[in-house]
Amino acid sequence: MTFDSLIYLLTPDGEPVITAGGDRLQLYKKEERLCEVNSVKMAETYKALAVGLQPEIVITLADKDEYAGQEFLEYEGYEYTVLRAYAPPEKRTLEIIAHKKRRAADG
Repeated sequence: MTFDSLIYLLTPDGEPVITAGGDRLQLYKKEERLCEVNSVKMAETYKALAVGLQPEIVITLADKDEYAGQEFLEYEGYEYTVLRAYAPPEKRTLEIIAHKKRRAADG
């Protein structure tokens, strides 16, 4: 495995704020992590679609201790929702299956 892709794990930073336009905006702390990014396997796609989810990427972190249950991440300028995180038995790695949510906000 090569852990040469960069993601940001997103942790909420305080309460959401209301913009002048009335939109709710959540600010996040970004934690940089190196990972390996792969496409979703067909079996994983079928399982997710059966319950109304649409997985798009699989992210593997080298060390499961680098993940603290974050619900969102950023990769290549897009925000993703974490659908599932899985630490295979007897391994230090952690797999995150995620769905593209929207273009990440600048900043």
